[in-house]
Amino acid sequence: MEAKINMKKYGYIRVSTKEQNPERQIYAMEAENIKKQNIYVDKISGKGFDRPQYCRMVKKLKAGDKYRQTGAQLQ
Repeated sequence: MEAKINMKKYGYIRVSTKEQNPERQIYAMEAENIKKQNIYVDKISGKGFDRPQYCRMVKKLKAGDKYRQTGAQLQ
């Protein structure tokens, strides 16, 4: 019997200011079949790496899961 693969898709968006609107990026991720509940958004400067929503997403990732990010260059 084959093992069922439970791969999930996650998305991460970072916008630099609270005035920036991530809706266009969310819409693009939903078009890639990423559920809105699996999309994490940080509205925070690119300086430093204190990104609480990114950390929340990473804790959920399991082997085989995929994630897409926009608006951030992870180091």
